[in-house]
Amino acid sequence: MKTILEQFANGDLVMERPFSHKPEYKQALSAVVASREKLLALMNDTANNLFNEYLEATVILNHLEDIDSFVFGYTLGLRMTAEAFFRVT
Repeated sequence: MKTILEQFANGDLVMERPFSHKPEYKQALSAVVASREKLLALMNDTANNLFNEYLEATVILNHLEDIDSFVFGYTLGLRMTAEAFFRVT
């Protein structure tokens, strides 16, 4: 079996997070879905198309923010590890 570093180097690691099973997540997701359905029912085709464009743009933005957060967290973790290994006492 390949190490995590080998999988990472080969691009074999999947960056998707599983859905949370926390009750708070399920409740928030249900609220989002219910609100979206109500909103779509009130909109005409033009507004619906614009809303879908907005949703697609927010998905892209969220993805870019996830990448930035990952890089920041990874960098912070490496700095903390380096500090632990090279700390002079």
